[in-house]
Amino acid sequence: TGLFDQLMRATDWLMFPPGHVVVKQKTAGTRMYILCFGAASTILHGLVVGDPLLPGDCVGAASALDETVRYMVTVRTQAVCHFRSLDGLVLPKIFSQHPAELDNIENMRQYVAATDAKKLKFLEAQMAKRKLKTREDIAFRRHIQAARVTRGIAGSGADLQPRL
Repeated sequence: TGLFDQLMRATDWLMFPPGHVVVKQKTAGTRMYILCFGAASTILHGLVVGDPLLPGDCVGAASALDETVRYMVTVRTQAVCHFRSLDGLVLPKIFSQHPAELDNIENMRQYVAATDAKKLKFLEAQMAKRKLKTREDIAFRRHIQAARVTRGIAGSGADLQPRL
């Protein structure tokens, strides 16, 4: 049988409820998840970053392809989600049965490694912008509160809490 057929037979269907953590940042894993139905959030260092993951998006390809042992982000479902899941531990056996595909498989590994590195840089930049915006908002609200106190304007300050 073909490589694709073997890969599909090796996958499992998984369904997760809203709010379920599919993978957690910095935890070890060998599974790759392909979102087939639903939407999920990408979380980096506790902040939601990037666009929602939608059907067709993949999580953990670098882990499954043995490019890394830890997941680079946390993924949490926003709604009921259906995933196809593939354990990377079965890939060497499947790949060994298709020697003609070894160049394509190596190209795929390199592509995944390069794409994940770019995606991580983008997500880290987005996270840094959100943190900076939060700090600016807090500093601005504190400045307004101090100005009100100096001018004797009443206010509890509740309207000055940062909106995250």
